[in-house]
Amino acid sequence: MNDMPNSKSEAEEAIDAHGRKIDELHDKIAALQGCNRERLAQAVNKYKEAHQAFHDDALGCVGF
Repeated sequence: MNDMPNSKSEAEEAIDAHGRKIDELHDKIAALQGCNRERLAQAVNKYKEAHQAFHDDALGCVGF
C-alpha cells in the first residue's frame, strides 16, 4: 500500500497534520507546572513560521 500523497489536497493534509501536532504539544507543555508560557509561545511562533515556509516550499517542489 502506498502512503504517499498523490494529490495537492492529500499533500497539504499530510503537511498540515504535522503542524497540528505542535499545537497539541504546546498545550501539553503549557500545562506543566513551572512552564514559562511566554517563552513557550515564542518558540511555538518560531515553529509555526518555519512550518508555514516548509509547507509552501514543499508543495512548490512537487509542482502543486
